[in-house]
Amino acid sequence: MVIDVKLLLSYESEELTIAADEIVFHEGSQSDHYYQIKSGSVKLVNSFSGA
Repeated sequence: MVIDVKLLLSYESEELTIAADEIVFHEGSQSDHYYQIKSGSVKLVNSFSGA
């Protein structure tokens, strides 16, 4: 689902440019933001501990 950018901006959202090697969030961290990809792609990595 994609939310209209004008609607997001009307709720004081921010447009950010994220570097190619930048980590946006870590697995298991508290989610306190909504991220919507405007262009480009995102790599998702799932870490698994066999413990």
